[in-house]
Amino acid sequence: MQLAASRATDIGEDSLAAQRWSVHDDILEDLNPSAYNGDGIVFQISSGLKTNIPLNNVSVDHVTVATKSPLKSLIMIGVAPANPRLPFNISFTNNIVPGGKYSVWSTGVGHCEKSGQPLTTFKNCWSSFKVANNVIVDYPRNQGPWPPGNFLANDARTVGFTSFDPEEGGDYHLQSASPYKGKGSDGKDAGADVDAITAATAGVR
Repeated sequence: MQLAASRATDIGEDSLAAQRWSVHDDILEDLNPSAYNGDGIVFQISSGLKTNIPLNNVSVDHVTVATKSPLKSLIMIGVAPANPRLPFNISFTNNIVPGGKYSVWSTGVGHCEKSGQPLTTFKNCWSSFKVANNVIVDYPRNQGPWPPGNFLANDARTVGFTSFDPEEGGDYHLQSASPYKGKGSDGKDAGADVDAITAATAGVR
């Protein structure tokens, strides 16, 4: 999922703005970079604006990402080298997501120094952010800490899904015994609101 502010390269000028985006209550399944010839990156949250206000006021909240395939990165972050301002008011909360081989990674250009450590990368690349109450599944522990208030799960089995099958369609309700039941910052379960998604997509083929 790409949330990126891009420069209008055909005329050499920035677009006017990229702001006030909200991504919430989604289930992403079957992310398979080898099968679909992709990069294996779940989210790209980056700003390519050279002079205008950078990407800002972006929220990714209550998203469940279910995959059996190894992924390269959970989040790729980048900024325009020419712009001293960093993206701001970025919120990544209450999600259940895979750690990925490199987890949180920067493009390493401009004022966004490359680092494999999530907390350091967020601080390098966003001027203000909230990253909390996320369940990070199968996170490589040698990559340094996440911001306080996030949870590290050893594997998808320990999350406590009712059933886990990202290829055929699992049931991503959290069981009553799940350690992440009611652990959202809003008191709800971490991950997507499965009942709301089911109701919104009823009858859709």
